[in-house]
Amino acid sequence: MRPRTKRRITSDADPGHMNRIYIEPTKFTNLRGGEEYFGWRAYDDYAQAYDNTWDKADIPDDDVTFLKRVLKMNDDETLWSMLDFCAEHERGIHVGNTFVDWPELSLLLEATPLCLCGSAGPGGLKIADFLLQSAKWG
Repeated sequence: MRPRTKRRITSDADPGHMNRIYIEPTKFTNLRGGEEYFGWRAYDDYAQAYDNTWDKADIPDDDVTFLKRVLKMNDDETLWSMLDFCAEHERGIHVGNTFVDWPELSLLLEATPLCLCGSAGPGGLKIADFLLQSAKWG
């Protein structure tokens, strides 16, 4: 049976620094036993997170479809803190070989169940709150 593990390393981000955020489809290989696991890893200048519990067939070839799956299937606090940072600063993210700009990312976040958007970002703004404010301003 393959292990079902997640690891989170958190850090406070400086909201004035415009760090880049990456989410990569990833194959994890156990160097001693050779077992392979699949999932994603996300990182920026301050933190990283990963999920190695996916099956290889779960990883779409299209980067935006992959991002949609990550958003739908994951409640990792570190990942959502990174996304809160994007929302607060209206910044896009790098997903695989694709840059997803803020207008497209905001639509994907709006389509994600709000129960996953509850972490507070570096400035204390939550994605759900930001999107509601944006709708009022827009």
